[in-house]
Amino acid sequence: MKGKEDLIIDNDQIVLSDPPKEDRRGQVVMMRWEDEVMRLSSKWVTYNQGDILEFGFGMGLSAGHIQSYRPKSHTIIEIHSDIAAKAKEWAKDKPGVKIIHADWWDVKDELGMYDGIFFDTFNDPNEMNWYDVAITKAKPNCHISFYNNRPFRSNSYGIKVVDYIHKRVCPTKNDYFHYADYYVPLVIHNP
Repeated sequence: MKGKEDLIIDNDQIVLSDPPKEDRRGQVVMMRWEDEVMRLSSKWVTYNQGDILEFGFGMGLSAGHIQSYRPKSHTIIEIHSDIAAKAKEWAKDKPGVKIIHADWWDVKDELGMYDGIFFDTFNDPNEMNWYDVAITKAKPNCHISFYNNRPFRSNSYGIKVVDYIHKRVCPTKNDYFHYADYYVPLVIHNP
């Protein structure tokens, strides 16, 4: 996401309201059915309640779960102005949460080191580079997870060693995930 698109944000989904001319329906970006897979990823990255980096806030599903595991710190990078504003409002009563309203690519050199990292962005031109950047921000034994848009044990990021938790899901009709099987990716990075 480039941060300027018009979005419709409600409790159940985020929709890109001004899609390309060939698709006038609006493009669903995120939906509430993802909550359980976000919980599993969040539990993985907060294994030691340390310092957590989250790429993308979206509906705040993963952020809420990360907070439920009481991390020492939680840094969230969000590019979209409307979503960043919601994230800042959400974070007001959460000590240790830092919201960065920016493109993660532009602030990557300013980030600290983290015990857990979660990646879930949309329409990100630098998506294929996130893991290479993430491992430079990973403390030893860093637990990493990401949104997996594939209905099988695979990833498009070239990560060699990934375990997966299989989860049966029942996604609401959408444009981005149509499967009953979701594989939550689990990575441990040791430099």
